[in-house]
Amino acid sequence: MRVEVIALGKKKQARAQRHQGPERTRAQGSNDRGDKRPSESLGSGGGATLKDLLSADTLNKLSNQAAQLKEEEARKQEAVREQARAEREAERKRRENDFAYLLDNSDPDWGKHKS
Repeated sequence: MRVEVIALGKKKQARAQRHQGPERTRAQGSNDRGDKRPSESLGSGGGATLKDLLSADTLNKLSNQAAQLKEEEARKQEAVREQARAEREAERKRRENDFAYLLDNSDPDWGKHKS
């Protein structure tokens, strides 16, 4: 199948013909850019997938490795959350002992605390 371009100038047409070549088509495994890579349409036509090509042992190893990586990431995130919580708690305790902070952030209506 050959696609013709109508609105190209003479220089662009000559360049397109040079890059495309007379014998190259998608069915032969080249794509529009002239790469040696096969086109995506050839691989998605019901051929074997990577899962089909790998052995069961390799698939198990990969799934175990993925699970370990997820657990490790969860542990790291939990450690970061715990460290942030500890820092907030330490800052709160430090502020409780700072008279200037307590005075600035206390309720200015001291009359309601009178008995």
